Amino acid sequence: SGIVKLASGDPNWATLRAMDFHYLTQPLPSGFARAAHFQPRALSTAACAGMFVVEIIVPFLFFGGAWCRAIAFLTQVGLQISIMATGHYGFFNALTICLCILLLDDQQ
Repeated sequence: SGIVKLASGDPNWATLRAMDFHYLTQPLPSGFARAAHFQPRALSTAACAGMFVVEIIVPFLFFGGAWCRAIAFLTQVGLQISIMATGHYGFFNALTICLCILLLDDQQ
């Protein structure tokens, strides 16, 4: 979905400013979304950049060895937990976490 955000033409994604207002304008923001909204601007920029890394670059780790997949698992689950902390998207995030379990090596 990171590619879709960049391809949308919305300059807020391209300039990493989208998180400045996303927390309070997303569907059903949680109580923590207010605190996230008022975090320092540098943290909002870092959150947006991190989201792009996890959504665009990390999926290539899905095709790597066990360590690559473990890193992909941790970053994807971390993103989903942070999304769950700031908004309510029903079971979408939990389902994504369940799918990420398939990235883990049975031998580890």
